[in-house]
Amino acid sequence: MATEAVDNQLLGAFLALFQAITGPATYLTAPVVTEGVPPDPLPAVDQAPLLYVSHVRTDPANPPVTGPVHRWTARFAAWIAAKDQRTTNQVRADLLRRLYAGEAALTTAAQQPAYPLEFTRLDANRAGVHLAVQLIAIDYQTDHTAT
Repeated sequence: MATEAVDNQLLGAFLALFQAITGPATYLTAPVVTEGVPPDPLPAVDQAPLLYVSHVRTDPANPPVTGPVHRWTARFAAWIAAKDQRTTNQVRADLLRRLYAGEAALTTAAQQPAYPLEFTRLDANRAGVHLAVQLIAIDYQTDHTAT
């Protein structure tokens, strides 16, 4: 029986990780976590901020491994839509806390920890919505029997 694509397994791991951001007892925010990218137009964020998680791309790792094993770097985006800049920053802080706390689970899924890349605030401050994206990378290996 074929196993699910590694990128999909990792996307599921990120979704599960970020869905544990549940608010004031441990975190600064309680975003609504959804798989995918923000829709156009952006929804109103009067209540909870929104966190969209998507796979962006996968590239051969540098240097690549030849033979029966291949190394890859998968990149994911965590899109944050919030009512203001401060809430956006709070969601990002929670996201990074979960990313670091979930290192063991991600390492189990990919044999490597995930690492944050750039954080970019996008020009989408329309109708009271602030949009930013945190890119995240994770390296993994596949052999010729993997998908």
